[in-house]
Amino acid sequence: MKASPILHDLIHSLTEKERNYFIQLSSFQEGDKNYLKIYNLLVETEIYNEDDVKSHFKNESFIKHFPSEKNQLFHQLLKSLRWYQHETIFTENLNERVKNIQLLFNKQLFRHARKELDKIKHDAIQNELYYTLLEIFELEKVLIDIEIRYDASELSILDQLIEEKRKVLSTISSISNYTYIINQLISILKNAGIKNERDSIIINELIAHPSLKQNLIHNSKRETLLYNTAQALAYRLLHKNTEQFNYLTITLNLFEEYKNFISDYIEYYVLCIGFKARIYGLNNQNNKCNELIEKLWLLVDAYKYKELNAFLFLLAKAHINKLMFALFTRNFSLLETSISNTQLSLSKYESKIHKEELSTLHFLIFIWYFGQQDYATSLQWLNKLINESEKNSRQDLYRISLLCNLIVHYELKNISNLNYLLKSNIRYYKKTGLQLDFEKCFMKNFKKITLTNLESDGDKYFERMKKEMLIVFNDPHQKFALEYFDFFAWIYSKQNNCSYFNALKENKNIV
Repeated sequence: MKASPILHDLIHSLTEKERNYFIQLSSFQEGDKNYLKIYNLLVETEIYNEDDVKSHFKNESFIKHFPSEKNQLFHQLLKSLRWYQHETIFTENLNERVKNIQLLFNKQLFRHARKELDKIKHDAIQNELYYTLLEIFELEKVLIDIEIRYDASELSILDQLIEEKRKVLSTISSISNYTYIINQLISILKNAGIKNERDSIIINELIAHPSLKQNLIHNSKRETLLYNTAQALAYRLLHKNTEQFNYLTITLNLFEEYKNFISDYIEYYVLCIGFKARIYGLNNQNNKCNELIEKLWLLVDAYKYKELNAFLFLLAKAHINKLMFALFTRNFSLLETSISNTQLSLSKYESKIHKEELSTLHFLIFIWYFGQQDYATSLQWLNKLINESEKNSRQDLYRISLLCNLIVHYELKNISNLNYLLKSNIRYYKKTGLQLDFEKCFMKNFKKITLTNLESDGDKYFERMKKEMLIVFNDPHQKFALEYFDFFAWIYSKQNNCSYFNALKENKNIV
């Protein structure tokens, strides 16, 4: 299927000022910025062709995870636009007030001009509009020059201004560093977490970054917020639930205290809500879990007529969290209602929802029909993820879907197709150069099951698969797969001749 040109279209919809702001924002970020290479190419490309783009970057190391880099560019652009619009609203008001100061200049009412400038500066500091502050500093420098000329100020005040500017530039750099670290952590999370030694090295390097040292003193609330967000995500990847929960609590409390940050960092906010709700769900604290999810629905209502992209993102995430909550709690009546509501939303907005969220929704709808033993319909939804372009947006889900595809065809008794599908999976693992331990274990045992006489030996092979997978899933880095599809529940359903959902009720504490 032809790749979506949404990224290319977004870039070419930017005004010159929006582009300049994006470049300025990116310049303060440390580390590799592969997304900027993609941006620079797409700016010069009139018609989008993904094959041409991949060919252009064929010698770049990041081409191996090109979808992830594209996704990072997409979210960096949206974040830049949110910040630009936020600052633009303030700047428009600022410009009017600056004109007033210039009038006071012309009237040589420098004391009044200073008073007005101090008010503007205070407002910019309170709103943490650091790029606007840089403009204010330039204006203040002109005023200081005049004040010194008329003996209304001392030279030391110019030194103070230089120091203030240095701190603001340092803060901008720090915020950019945190954003870079968070986006790297999110990228690893979406690609099945820590899978190998290389991922472990990357995580440890990120955690060892000077910006993540304990007890750091931050110059701004934004830095404090992003620091705690980064820590929460790092501990999520390391499967340390206690530390993760503590940092998530701090982060969400900061969001509640400084609500204007929610629109600036809406992806981080939603991610933290989802992770904290997950911990509540795992600990059977269902009321607290549901309270957090309801906060997402309140945001959906708040953004419905405010900002389309944010509304669609929030709507998809609210549906995803509600569906996951129903699955975690084995509340299948709630799941049925939530599935109906989700499909209603998809009938209106499916073409506009980002692939990353769309692939998750498609997978969760697959689970519903699979649990109902409607395997033909479940396969239709699973194929949306496997066969379409969205497979690149969630590599973790795609890998699980490849195994689920085998299971569905097995349930449909499409035995003649299974040999081809098994070989197809193996080709995928060779192409990516990665096969996770749980994938190896499942593939080995599933192949034996498909070749055996189930009437006489089936239970023996299912029991062997169960024992071997229990060993594999002792590794917390493999266990992520069980949060989307419970392989043990499926094995139980085959051993006890029941539906997947009935098996889930009997296997409540596997994850």
